[in-house]
This record gives sequence, C-alpha cells and structure tokens, in this order.
Amino acid sequence: LEICGDFIIVVFEQETILEKPIEEWPIVELLIAFFSTGFPLDKCKQYCKLRNPVCINNVDFQDIFRSRVAVYKKLQEWYIPCPDHVIVDHLAIPEGSGDLVENENFIIYKGKKISKPFV
Repeated sequence: LEICGDFIIVVFEQETILEKPIEEWPIVELLIAFFSTGFPLDKCKQYCKLRNPVCINNVDFQDIFRSRVAVYKKLQEWYIPCPDHVIVDHLAIPEGSGDLVENENFIIYKGKKISKPFV
C-alpha cells in the first residue's frame, strides 16, 4: 500500500498503546485493530470515539467476536442463517431436570436434538 504513495502506514508501538493516554496516540484516518491477550480494547474504543477513524473491523464488535454465544445472537438479530445449534449452560441446568440428554450419537437439549459430531 505504501509503494503506490497514497498511504502512510502508522504502526502504534506497544508502549504507546499500553502506557500513553489516547490523546497522545497517533491520529489516523483508518484503523485496523484486533483484540489479543493484553490488548486494551476499551482504550482502543475510547480512541475511536475521540478520533473517529474509519475502522476496517468494528472495534465495538470485538467483544462479540470473543463469545460464540454472542456471535450466534448477533447473527440471529440480523437474520443471517447459521448452523443448527443449541447453547447449553451446564451450570444452569438443574441436576435431574431432564433438560439435557446425552447419548453416544446425539444430545437433546430442551427437546432439540443435535447429532454428533459437534463442531
């Protein structure tokens, strides 16, 4: 991208991201940021609100991408087809309730049958 002369790529140093206030971060027109362990996502969100760069990947959705449950809910909200699935919170199922039946080839959760293998 830099070779064509239309772009200047600015890499935010780790020290800048972790230690400096967002007001001291470089000002950019476009931002590409991905969550990783130790990355201050909330700080990045604040930077985006302050500077309003175009974001290639929506930093507000990074929290959603970290949770399969949240991703499925968002897909359903947007009417995007997704694989047949069930979401089971094993801690919330009362023991002996019969809500979850596990078999060698399938599970049934609240009456919905899903065949193995699971992905």
